[in-house]
Amino acid sequence: MRAMAGRPSKTIIHPPNRIQQIRKARGITLEWLADRIGKSDETVRKYETGDEGVSPTLYVLERIAAALGVKAHMLLNDYDAAREAEAIALLAVFRRLSADERERALTLLTALESHDKKTRAAGQ
Repeated sequence: MRAMAGRPSKTIIHPPNRIQQIRKARGITLEWLADRIGKSDETVRKYETGDEGVSPTLYVLERIAAALGVKAHMLLNDYDAAREAEAIALLAVFRRLSADERERALTLLTALESHDKKTRAAGQ
């Protein structure tokens, strides 16, 4: 992996940390990960704990994700595996529908969303 030309790498401010969780779940040592991404053990430890405000750049986060065998967004705080799996399943079904069926499905989902908003508003 290489940095994108013409675009400076941005530091992730207050990165959430799933690095350690995923690393340990996959049986990967901190030392192996550090070696794989070209950083010191101590730096990776700081990425995992957030110590001293040390945060990886987006480029480094991508390298960490590649070494762990996951997509970089999985290391972010708002990532929800169950929600992503549900979205993938829904999209797979949606793609199998004809154009007319997709239009009807969207109409139905929009109506359900509107009904839900009205129901919640009435309950307040």
